[in-house]
Amino acid sequence: MDNIHLGRVIEGNIITNRFTIRNKTDNPLVIVNIKTSCGCATTSYDTKPIMQKQEEVINFTYNSKGRYGFQLKYFDIQFADQSNVKIMFDVEVE
Repeated sequence: MDNIHLGRVIEGNIITNRFTIRNKTDNPLVIVNIKTSCGCATTSYDTKPIMQKQEEVINFTYNSKGRYGFQLKYFDIQFADQSNVKIMFDVEVE
């Protein structure tokens, strides 16, 4: 499981970042859904298959409005082959 550190932000700021999914299999990998642990984070990604040994950049946005203190959130990425990956991110909201 990967962890992305967003650092410190002022409450109300909107942070954009990204992470990369690498297909280490011998088959195309298809993202069917990305669930977030809260409504404060959203993602955007291409639904085309990630071919063998290729990668896909997943962009995400975190809205700190109404959040305070240390925040630990995650993305649960679900693939068509029934596998999944969790990506964690943390941020300190002042």
